[in-house]
Amino acid sequence: MRTFAIVPSTGNPPGKPAGPNRGTPFIVNGKIFPAGVLPTGAAHNDPGGSGSLGDWICRGILTSDLSDQLSGAEKVGFDTTQMFVFGSDKTAIWTEGLEAGLGEAGVKTHRIILGGTGQFRSASGEVLQDSLGTNATGAPNIRLTFTFAKHDRD
Repeated sequence: MRTFAIVPSTGNPPGKPAGPNRGTPFIVNGKIFPAGVLPTGAAHNDPGGSGSLGDWICRGILTSDLSDQLSGAEKVGFDTTQMFVFGSDKTAIWTEGLEAGLGEAGVKTHRIILGGTGQFRSASGEVLQDSLGTNATGAPNIRLTFTFAKHDRD
């Protein structure tokens, strides 16, 4: 959570506690690690540890009030765009989708591949996002499984 930034809520709907509320934007970033490095559960691994393949940047907007998510009244809480940058913007891929579970292990959601640059140019397909729990900063760890659609390259 060291990199988490949220635009403060400027008002609360009647009967709702202080935000963040539906419509609140945020951004958070982290590192990309190879398959099998992040364990499932509240592993308290260091997201700044060595061995990363690149940078992950996630920007999104709350689709429900945080208080409703924490109470379990709402399961889906965010719509996010995730960027996976491998060295520079010359080798990157973008995904979009809904997220749920706030770091709760075992929550799975599906995302779309928006496209990319370099070897990911013209990429499309689907991504399965599996929540593994949280890391030492309190931020969620996720495992992503990419399924690319086959395309002819020019």
